[in-house]
Amino acid sequence: MDARKATTPLLLLSLLCACEAWPTTRAPGEQAQPEPLLASEAAALPVSEIATPSEAPPPASATTVEATAEPAEPAGPRSTLVTSTPSAWSSPEDNTYKAVHESGNLVIHVYVPLCHNDQVDCGSSLAGKPDNLKHNLYWGAVFGQKRFFSRKSSKWSEVTVERGSGNVLLERAVYRRSFPGEPWGREAPITAWVVFDALHGDAIDQAIDGLYREAAGGGVLTLNDGEARVMPINVVGYAGHNRMMDGKKPPTTESTAAIPSFVFACYSRSYFEDELKQRGSTMLLSTRALMAPEGYAVDGLVTALAQNAPRSELREAAASAYATWQKITLETAKRIF
Repeated sequence: MDARKATTPLLLLSLLCACEAWPTTRAPGEQAQPEPLLASEAAALPVSEIATPSEAPPPASATTVEATAEPAEPAGPRSTLVTSTPSAWSSPEDNTYKAVHESGNLVIHVYVPLCHNDQVDCGSSLAGKPDNLKHNLYWGAVFGQKRFFSRKSSKWSEVTVERGSGNVLLERAVYRRSFPGEPWGREAPITAWVVFDALHGDAIDQAIDGLYREAAGGGVLTLNDGEARVMPINVVGYAGHNRMMDGKKPPTTESTAAIPSFVFACYSRSYFEDELKQRGSTMLLSTRALMAPEGYAVDGLVTALAQNAPRSELREAAASAYATWQKITLETAKRIF
């Protein structure tokens, strides 16, 4: 059986269980509403994407969290390397551009709080265990961040995977990939580093706080690829459940050395963009609908970031990856980002 077809139920389910689609704890008037779909777009959506609040989610037995075979690369749009352009997301006047131009490194740090069945429906008891690295929907499941970036056909090279020492940071997975340096004003290539931190699902509030702190003040990471490298974080991201929908408040932080950010969670534009902007962080990409914060979407975005693509192409890259793996139209996917 085609591996992609075998995992299709997981994709349909993950779109529902990636976040609380219809939260009840939100204050009156606070709920962000999805934009209405055109008839042609609704027809192109999987049933799970146009479900009403009264529809029950599919039973856990309808999906297999741990696929026995790696999903085949679906046919679809492919990202291509871009050349330097005046509308690149990071211009020569930006601190990010200057840092990458000088060091040849682009470091992207992504917080990934593990899916927790006490917070959202993760699809099954195994996928929603907040400390299960191997099977968790957002980490070790077939389209989780670690497994997707580690798959055989990935263009990213695994550098290190290290277990955490406490009950908050469970594991750190580091990947890298070379890109042409011309978009960053360099003759030599640059190296893009993507650092995923898997946090215990109970520590989701700490993941949110970490996002805001780094967005407002930056940070450094020590990476070891045979030699210890202490490198500044250039972009910070988040991929997981939108805890702000449950009433979580952002921490009190002041902008000191703000860096760009992105948030892959349901309706992140409504819940994160203003708060991050107040802290001096430019939100490179957000969402305006329900979504599955899975590895292919992050892959599409970070690849475009490393190419220093125009801002409009960041959205295009994430939407293209989302459309390809979810098997929906690009136009429908664009309505998410």
